[in-house]
Amino acid sequence: MESEQEFQAINYWIIISQGVNFVLLLCILNHFLFKPIGKIIEQRRNSLFEIKKAAEADAEKAKALKEEYEKRIANIESEAEEIRKQAVVKAEHQCKDIVAEAKAKAEQYISDSEITILMERQAAWAQLRDGVIQVTMDATQKIVEESLDEGLQHRIITRSINQLEHDIHDMSLGHKRRKKQKS
Repeated sequence: MESEQEFQAINYWIIISQGVNFVLLLCILNHFLFKPIGKIIEQRRNSLFEIKKAAEADAEKAKALKEEYEKRIANIESEAEEIRKQAVVKAEHQCKDIVAEAKAKAEQYISDSEITILMERQAAWAQLRDGVIQVTMDATQKIVEESLDEGLQHRIITRSINQLEHDIHDMSLGHKRRKKQKS
């Protein structure tokens, strides 16, 4: 029994010494291995967390920039459409101005032409009147010079009047032709 007790006492002593050794080994490992590795792991974890945070922030910035660019593109498209509309309106306005100016010039030309025609008509009437006066004077002179009988005088006057009527008729036909050409 004694040897059994010794065996048991040694066993207790071995167990206690091994327990102390184990605790001491744990303290040494904790101090030299677990804490440094834990710090490294914590630093890695913090580094990864910071990288993840930075990546999420960059993703948010990229998303915000994308939305901003999409808005700008939409604004640019609407501005381009507005510029196009303004150009169309401006072109239409210029077209109307050009047409109005052309009409005004045409009306001015017509008015100037009518004035010219009126002046030419008055000049023709003046020439006709001068011609009538000349014909009348010529007829009167012939009558006085020849002192012819009444029948001859009557024929000369009739011929002068017929010539005058013929000249008036020619002038009025020319005036009617010009009016038809204007229409």
